[in-house]
Amino acid sequence: MSISLFNVSPNLPTEALVLNSYETFSSVRTLLLNLSNDLTGEHRDVALAIHQLSELGVMLVAQMMDREAPLPPKLKHGQKCGRGLAPDGGVSVT
Repeated sequence: MSISLFNVSPNLPTEALVLNSYETFSSVRTLLLNLSNDLTGEHRDVALAIHQLSELGVMLVAQMMDREAPLPPKLKHGQKCGRGLAPDGGVSVT
């Protein structure tokens, strides 16, 4: 018997899925970087490799966000916009 602890609502708009994906990758990236500071040797190398993959995920989702809903030209990274902070500004999407 398979029980799913977590579910994603099938009715979520694409923008909500993309924004939540961005936040998830960003959180993983930060957690791994913090963890790698406490590790040495091979364990640190593995944590940094996973961090690099999560960074790639952040970049891919950010590119998708820019294509679907580009930020206004005057908006700088870290400034408020309709979806929270601009990318790379400690995104807290609202």
